[in-house]
Amino acid sequence: MTKLNSNLVPKVNPDLGTEIFKDPMVLVCAQLLYPNYGIKITLVNVKDHGFPSLPVDRTATFVLMINSQHDDQRQQARRELKMLLQALNIKTPDLNNQPEQVEAATYARLLQQHSWYGWLFTEKPEKLDLLKVDAARGVSKQHHKKFINHSFSSLNKQINRNDAIKRDFSPESSWWYLKSLHPKVIQDFPNNFLLWKDGNGEDRGDVTDINLLTDSLGITNKKLLLAVFYQIKFEMADVLCFDQFYGKNTANLPGNIFNRNPKLEASLAGELVAHHALHGFRPTVDQIYQAGIEDKLPNHAWNGRWMSV
Repeated sequence: MTKLNSNLVPKVNPDLGTEIFKDPMVLVCAQLLYPNYGIKITLVNVKDHGFPSLPVDRTATFVLMINSQHDDQRQQARRELKMLLQALNIKTPDLNNQPEQVEAATYARLLQQHSWYGWLFTEKPEKLDLLKVDAARGVSKQHHKKFINHSFSSLNKQINRNDAIKRDFSPESSWWYLKSLHPKVIQDFPNNFLLWKDGNGEDRGDVTDINLLTDSLGITNKKLLLAVFYQIKFEMADVLCFDQFYGKNTANLPGNIFNRNPKLEASLAGELVAHHALHGFRPTVDQIYQAGIEDKLPNHAWNGRWMSV
C-alpha cells in the first residue's frame, strides 16, 4: 500500500497517489518491517522537487508484504520485489533454507546497497539507477481498502546521488545505537553474509560474519561486540523498522532496538550474550527460531504478534 511521506511533501489527496510515479524514480531506502517480515520501500520522484524555493522532495513509501498470510497479497508482493531486483540488477543468494525474517532482511540489505541512504557496511553509491514505476489502483479483498500495485523496470540511466534528493533523509524507527557506530566499509563480503543457515540447511555458525564485523566496527569490548553482532545477525537491527497497525503502535517491539534497555533479559541479543558467557556458545539457529514460534523469546521478538496499545 503506497502512502506519501507526510514529513517530506505537502498535503496531497490520496486519490492522486499514482501521479508521483509518472516521472523517473530512485530508490531512497529499504527496510525490514517488523513483525510482518515485509519490506518497506521509499522512492523519490527525481523530476519534481516540490516548491522551487524549498528543498522539498516528493517521496512515496509502500510495503511489499512478501510474507503475507494472504496468498494473493504475498504473490503480488513477490512479483513486485522480483521486478525491482531485476530493474536494479541485484543478484540474490540462495535463500531457500532461511527463516522468513532472514530472507526479508537479506532483500532489504541488498536493496539498501543500491539506495540513496545506503547500507551500514558498504559505500554509498555515487550514482543511482533511474526506475520506471507503473502504478495501478486496486481494492484489498481482505480489508476492502484502496491500495496500489507497482511494476518496476530500468530506464538504463543513472543520476548523481547528490542530485536525486534535495534534503537529508532518515528512515523512521531506526536502531537507537546506529549513531554510535562508525564502521569501515566491508570489502568483498560473502554472498551468504549474515544468513542463518548454509546451503544444506545447517547452522552457518558465526566465525566469518563476526570476524568481518570486528574488523569493520573496531569494537574491543567482547561483550559489547557480541551484543552488537547478535543485534545485527539475529535481530536485523541494521535494517529493522516497525510501522503502525490500524493506526496504533505495536506493544511488542524487540527489546533494546528502538528503545534503549540494556538489561540482558530484555532482548534476544542480550539473552544470547548471557548464554554465550555461561556456555561458550550461543543456541542454534533452529533453537532460536523455534523459541520464537513457541512465544519464548523476550518481548515477543520474532513471534509475529501484534498487540496494539
